[in-house]
Amino acid sequence: MTSLIRAAEHTGIQPIDDINSPTAPGAGYVRQDVTQDSKRRRHGTFHAFLPASLVRERKARLKICTNALATRLEFDLDESGGLRATGVHFEATDYIGLGPRSHLETMGIPVVREMPGIGNYLQDHAAVCLTFEVPMNDSLHQLEASRIKVIKELATYLISGGGLLSYPLQPITIYLPSKLLDNDANLSTADKQDLDSGDVANCADLEFMPEANNCTDHVIPCKGLFSFIIALIRPKSHGSVRLATSNPRARPEVDLGFLTNPEDMVPLKKGIKFGLRLAEDMRKQGYPLKNLIVPEDLDDSSLDNFIRQNLRTCYHYTSTCRMGAEADLLNPGVVDAELRVHGVQGLRVCDASVFPEIVGAHTMAPVVMVAEKCADLIKDTYRAGSM
Repeated sequence: MTSLIRAAEHTGIQPIDDINSPTAPGAGYVRQDVTQDSKRRRHGTFHAFLPASLVRERKARLKICTNALATRLEFDLDESGGLRATGVHFEATDYIGLGPRSHLETMGIPVVREMPGIGNYLQDHAAVCLTFEVPMNDSLHQLEASRIKVIKELATYLISGGGLLSYPLQPITIYLPSKLLDNDANLSTADKQDLDSGDVANCADLEFMPEANNCTDHVIPCKGLFSFIIALIRPKSHGSVRLATSNPRARPEVDLGFLTNPEDMVPLKKGIKFGLRLAEDMRKQGYPLKNLIVPEDLDDSSLDNFIRQNLRTCYHYTSTCRMGAEADLLNPGVVDAELRVHGVQGLRVCDASVFPEIVGAHTMAPVVMVAEKCADLIKDTYRAGSM
């Protein structure tokens, strides 16, 4: 990644020491963290929040259901006539629903409460990949090319926690507000006020993710590959999620809604030009980077076609049960500020679907934050005796 960092710095992009700082500039690159425990093992949410010692300590009251699909919620009326969730079924065959009335009725599902916001306002980070061939030893595909290499790296990781398998898939990230890029991919960072991320208008809407592997759906065997994932992290387009059948085990109908707002094309086209500029700088430094999947030309028509043919998800799905006022006619909310479903006692939503709009970053850490907050809210409610 050394030549890439040099290329970024040649354009005026500087390192960001702390990406979480409120004074971090809107444009810059950051080296990704890898959280490790005392034994140098990756420390994910499973080990952080559910260690074996805690499970043993709470086994009398902690029940973990793996591979479980909740198929129905049980509802009753409370003393005041309000709706309350009182239970959950894992093997129910008769279903009732919360959601858009017309959709539920079309599926033959009785409506417990009409909630038009459920399943709407779906957002995701749309992305386009620029794909290059690089020396095999600079790519993760070296593990596919050599079984001996796989065995060696696996042993190194198991023994020391180091080696190739300990590296983050994405060693660095570049963040940019597309408004700082002109139509020729020149970056303007002279005015420091334009980098003040305290102003939402200056926050990055593009993320450049370099990865030493194939990030497309194309099968490209026997080559070392390198990808620039250019992601639009503040999209204006929206999609939806709908039931395909009344069977909860059936895959839903998901419309990601990419590019339904044509304004999303503008930053993506700028991002592609900037990514190609970084690649050209790497070549000038002497790094052997060969084009594999890139636009044929840089005119608007060619870029439009390339985007439409290569657009992909970042798997950052949010906002289908968004936090907000239920009375909002344009985008009705589903949960309140304490994650409680509007009009239903005893029911909260705790995942990325509650985001009022998609965050301009990866969604994993914000989801953990929501989960921690939800746990505190439930405990506070229990202590107050108002469950």
